[in-house]
Amino acid sequence: MRAVLPAPAEDKEVVIMEKNVCGKEKIARALLGILIILAGFYYGSWWGAIGLIPLLTAVIGYCPVTRMLRYSSCQVNASNI
Repeated sequence: MRAVLPAPAEDKEVVIMEKNVCGKEKIARALLGILIILAGFYYGSWWGAIGLIPLLTAVIGYCPVTRMLRYSSCQVNASNI
């Protein structure tokens, strides 16, 4: 038996995660995340797990908070306009 998926409605908006973390900000987020994780290991605290957030946003290149603030450190291409 086959599963039949419903067709998407025409009025639904598809949200695409566009990169908004690039360049030096990406490096800074990665370093900050690593430092927080290392501090967590050093002090034996689970608070170091918070370092995964900036590290993950650096790896993915997308941060929902900066999206809400309508900020992007990526350059604007003529094709994006």
